[in-house]
Amino acid sequence: MTNKELLEIIKLAKENSVNVDTLRRVLKIVEQDGEVSTKKVTQMKKLFQQGNINDDELLNILEKAYQKRLSWNFFLVLNNHPLIKSYLNKMDFSKEEWKIILEFVSVLPVDIVIDSLYIKWLRFLCEQEYQIDELQFFHKVFKASINTPLIHSNWYFKYLLDKNKSLKNREEIMSIFSRNIFNMAQDTIILEMGAKAKKIIKCYELYGNQFADLYATIITCVVDINVPKLQDDKEMDIYKILYTIMCHINDNLGINFINSSFYKLVTNKEKSPEKRLEFITIVGNKNLVLKDGLINTLWKIYEEKGEKFLIELTFAFLNNGIRTNILCKEFLLNEPDLNILKQARRVFRNNRVRKDAENLCILSDLKISEEKRELLFFLENKYQDDLELEEINEKRRIEEEQALLKAYQDFFNKKIGLEKLEQSLEKSEDLDISMVRVRIKKNDGRKI
Repeated sequence: MTNKELLEIIKLAKENSVNVDTLRRVLKIVEQDGEVSTKKVTQMKKLFQQGNINDDELLNILEKAYQKRLSWNFFLVLNNHPLIKSYLNKMDFSKEEWKIILEFVSVLPVDIVIDSLYIKWLRFLCEQEYQIDELQFFHKVFKASINTPLIHSNWYFKYLLDKNKSLKNREEIMSIFSRNIFNMAQDTIILEMGAKAKKIIKCYELYGNQFADLYATIITCVVDINVPKLQDDKEMDIYKILYTIMCHINDNLGINFINSSFYKLVTNKEKSPEKRLEFITIVGNKNLVLKDGLINTLWKIYEEKGEKFLIELTFAFLNNGIRTNILCKEFLLNEPDLNILKQARRVFRNNRVRKDAENLCILSDLKISEEKRELLFFLENKYQDDLELEEINEKRRIEEEQALLKAYQDFFNKKIGLEKLEQSLEKSEDLDISMVRVRIKKNDGRKI
């Protein structure tokens, strides 16, 4: 700092009503590093120009927390938070702690209630021995909780700031909250957020991170349900599949789903867990699970005829054309020969075959297996070209659906803008699909 620079600083201090004691204290602070650099001169000028520096508490904090790389703007922001300023004036933090705290306070809303809550939980943290990562985690929790009912919740902060619990586990719970309850529209869950948070924590403590993440997505996006009571690994496997299916169910169908035959069946502990696990693994498709009559029939066939019949019928009924054609559906459900069932499933994929009511009626009346095979072979060859064209169109439709869903996902991930999304939607007006995004972490094997 040259004599000319010092003169400029003195004049600037006078112009902005900076008193002599304040000027002296600020010069003393910057001289801690020896020679005052041009950068420090610029900082002092900016500090004096902004005013509100004649504050004993503020200067005390500045003296305690001074370090080369910490912007003085953070100190001036304390004037907007008098309660926090008064509290920090009494504290003695390390330089790194000062940096973290002041940077955080600089982005807090100007709200005396928020300030008092921040002091309350910072004091709670400081009463314990803590590491820097605990301080950073506290700020993450506090920031996420602003503008939510949880900001006023004692149990919530005490739980997440409890050093007797693993920080890794608390961070995982907070990540679940961030992906779920903190992402929801506040007006729809404001009265339920605390209850949902408690349920998520309970689920996490019982069953771990991945399962709790699934459960959290369901209770915030689909339907509010209690934490299940799982006795063994097979029950856990059943519920993992069940909850994954539920994550794809539209929220307006959540109640329907938990009242469905499928849900009641696979959660019925009176039935063999091995059978329920095999059944849900085979049949667990969102296009089938709400078809109560069909689900009940499939379970009955599974019990009577076994896994192979169930697999063939499930693949068949994933085709909406087969599932809604009474002649095809009844033939498949009543066919006792697995080989004929496989042949019929393949033949019935052709839309022209499904429209041939005359031959389908004849097929339904046949009792001899060889006659069934011959008629199915006849139908397959009669409409072979149509099947190939239909398969090409189906493949194209699937590709278009996937491209549209990807564009929707990319929009939320900020990979494309609104204009690109609109273009994709306009190109896909002939499609009729549910634009559902599953908000789950990729590294858990789930989409976001």
